[in-house]
Amino acid sequence: MVWVDILKCLLVGYNIPNPVHQGARRLKLRDPRVFDRYQILLHASAINRKTYERMDLVHRRTISPLSQPLAEEYKAIDKEIYLNMDFAENKCRKLHMGGVSFSPAYKAAT
Repeated sequence: MVWVDILKCLLVGYNIPNPVHQGARRLKLRDPRVFDRYQILLHASAINRKTYERMDLVHRRTISPLSQPLAEEYKAIDKEIYLNMDFAENKCRKLHMGGVSFSPAYKAAT
């Protein structure tokens, strides 16, 4: 019996990257109060960062096929929109961790 140790990258042809999982979001938009606050904060953040103006300028200059500088601008705007969403989400989300006070009985039970 012959034992051969072959690397995975030699079999497949390249190193397969490990999967990256998106972190869990805890924002609950079913509550109308949270939903309204999220929309207000998202809109205000987009206005402050002039996202809407940049989107309008890019849309007016768009031609087919898309040029490289215009594609880069689209990517920058997309990243900015994600930052606006993250900002609004962080302002709306309330995490109540550690709400149970310490007790000797609980400590003894664990």
